[in-house]
Amino acid sequence: MNIGIDVRGVHGNKAGIPIYIEEIVKRINKEENSQNKYILYSNKPIEINASLKENIKIKQIKTRIPRKLLAIF
Repeated sequence: MNIGIDVRGVHGNKAGIPIYIEEIVKRINKEENSQNKYILYSNKPIEINASLKENIKIKQIKTRIPRKLLAIF
């Protein structure tokens, strides 16, 4: 299964949701024999304090999600 994760919140201040996102990525990275493929989406370069396995890729996107659209979610 291909799974996309929005990691835009990992930038800057490391509190609340950014810490939660980073911990999820670390947990996924520890999985043994995972058949899933993960794509971490961000609009800026990110640094995860771990070397990522082959099934986890970081993809930098250039588009921004309009605030009005975020308010709907």
